[in-house]
Amino acid sequence: MRRRLLSPLRRESLAVLVVVAAFQLAPAPANAADAWFLMGRHGECAPVEMLHRKFPDLGQVADPDTFLRFAAAKGLAVHSRPLALAGGSAVEVRIPDQGLALLFVTGGPCAGGAAARHRNEGAR
Repeated sequence: MRRRLLSPLRRESLAVLVVVAAFQLAPAPANAADAWFLMGRHGECAPVEMLHRKFPDLGQVADPDTFLRFAAAKGLAVHSRPLALAGGSAVEVRIPDQGLALLFVTGGPCAGGAAARHRNEGAR
């Protein structure tokens, strides 16, 4: 059985293609300012994952659109509306049957990620 070896130029080309493909398949890191949080009554920021307490079957929800699809699939009446927020985005989501009024925010007071959460929690 005869093996055919790749020429050095072909080896380099193949290596470049593999590296480019790996970068295209890898998810882009999320910008902290683009991450969604739940804003509490007193301005504290909490991770969206806290919704697992109310909905154990929530799955991977990281933004208001995904949560709206989840709630609608469960047959819940859901109302949402975008709100103005300086330096970010906000979406109010209400589920009257569950007595829930949620405020999803990105940027603004939650832009600092964990630092903003701890700072706001300490202000209570």
